[in-house]
Amino acid sequence: MPRYLGILLLLLLLIVTALARAEPRPLDPKIPAVGSSAGCAWHAAAEEITLAGKPYQSYAYLKDGKDNHAPGWITFDATGWHRFTAAVGRSDRWAQNDGPLTIEVDGEKTHAIKKQSGETPHDVDLSLAGAKTLTRRFASSILLAAPTVLRAEQVNPKDGAALVWVPAEEFVMGSKDNEGSSNERPQRKVYLDGYWLYKYEVTVAQYRAFCAATGRALPPFPSGYSWKGKNG
Repeated sequence: MPRYLGILLLLLLLIVTALARAEPRPLDPKIPAVGSSAGCAWHAAAEEITLAGKPYQSYAYLKDGKDNHAPGWITFDATGWHRFTAAVGRSDRWAQNDGPLTIEVDGEKTHAIKKQSGETPHDVDLSLAGAKTLTRRFASSILLAAPTVLRAEQVNPKDGAALVWVPAEEFVMGSKDNEGSSNERPQRKVYLDGYWLYKYEVTVAQYRAFCAATGRALPPFPSGYSWKGKNG
C-alpha cells in the first residue's frame, strides 16, 4: 500500500471518529429497574432545576402514590453500562434535607452524599464495568441532576459500525528531547474528554457510503489503483 494511501485512510478514520462522537444517554424510565421500595416510583424530569444557583436541564428522584417526593430506593439493571455520572444535591426550592443519597454497585456502597440547599453539588463519575446492578437510596429532598449513563460499546446508527467508549484521560503527547521531529517537542500533558471510537478500521465501503450520503467526491487515486481495487 502506498504511504500516502495509509495516511489518507488514517485521516478518514479520524474524520469518521469525530462524526461518531455521541452524547451520554439521559437516565430515563426506559432503563430497566429490577426492584424498588414499596410505594415508590422512579421519576426523571426533563425540566430545569437549580442547585447552588446553577441550572440543570434534567433531574431525577423517587415519588410516592400522591406524586410527592419520597424517600426510598430503586435498583437498576447495570449490565452493559460503562459509567454513571450525575450531580447530587438539593434543589434551591425544596424545604428540607433529611438524609443522604446512597449509591451502591452490586450491593456495595460507593457514595453517601448529603447536601444542603446552596451547597455545591457533589459530582459522581462511577465506573459500571462488569457491574450487574446500580442502586440509589434517596432521602426525600436529595436529587440527581443531569444523570446519565454510558455504554461500554454501542452501534453507530448511521452505518451500523461498532463503537467503543474511550474514557477521558490525560496522556503525554510528543517526543523527548533529541527524538522525533521538531514539531513533536516539547512533550506536554494533554487531557482528552471521553469519546466514541470505531472498534475496527474504516472500510472503503463505509467511506464510499459516507461520500454518497454527504455529496462528496471520492479523492483521486494514483495511477494503477482505484477505489475498486488495483487496476480496477
